[in-house]
Amino acid sequence: EVFGILMERAPRGVHVTCIKRKLEHYPIVTEVKGVFIWSITNDRTALGTHLVVKREATTDEIFKTLDAARQLCLQLGFSMSAIEVMREGDESTVKYKS
Repeated sequence: EVFGILMERAPRGVHVTCIKRKLEHYPIVTEVKGVFIWSITNDRTALGTHLVVKREATTDEIFKTLDAARQLCLQLGFSMSAIEVMREGDESTVKYKS
């Protein structure tokens, strides 16, 4: 396990595809680009991702979705999460490849 932590490998039993599907389920999310999961210590894991949201999504909708995504991460046992939001059609979403 120590080698896995040093290599920042995703912990055993974590299914990235399932987590991505859960994040895609939020109404304003149109795409999830890159879900990165790694072990920090034996009992602490982290998640990072980029959510693409509908262009017309309001600031309130975006913050509600971010709060829900953070709660999901906590429920799934992640001790840290970094979730970046990009609006659909923005230049950054075109340049960022999954």
